[in-house]
Amino acid sequence: MMLADIRNCSIFEVDFCIGLARGDKITVSKPIDFKYYDIVLKNGASLSMYYGRHPNPILESSKLSSNFKTETIHVQVFEQNEEEFRILVQFLGSSFSAIDIEFQRPKEPQIEMLHQFLNSFKTCTGDFYSRSCSQKGLFEVKKELLVKK
Repeated sequence: MMLADIRNCSIFEVDFCIGLARGDKITVSKPIDFKYYDIVLKNGASLSMYYGRHPNPILESSKLSSNFKTETIHVQVFEQNEEEFRILVQFLGSSFSAIDIEFQRPKEPQIEMLHQFLNSFKTCTGDFYSRSCSQKGLFEVKKELLVKK
């Protein structure tokens, strides 16, 4: 079985889904009107993710690495410094929510798994009773971004 086969959607939200693999760990907290995820992949790579309407402001010192916009989403990838990254996904449709992902540059053995996890995000639509998610990724993170220069 290929690793990509086990990264099918397993966590569903209103606007998106993500794929966790066996051995990955997730802690979810819902303080008020947003959710906060702490995710540790089975190889030790970790990231935090905010899902709500008010992500933190972008640091002025952050370098924009990628910028992608359609009628429904706006995705920006930032290098906050040499070791810290941030992916900001803003949904432009009816929800006006955002996904804000922060993570450290992975160690060499963690690169492939983190790359596959970040590319497991899919767009979802539907209502309270049913959900349909795209097979196409919500955004694409280039592996070169994760490798130390």
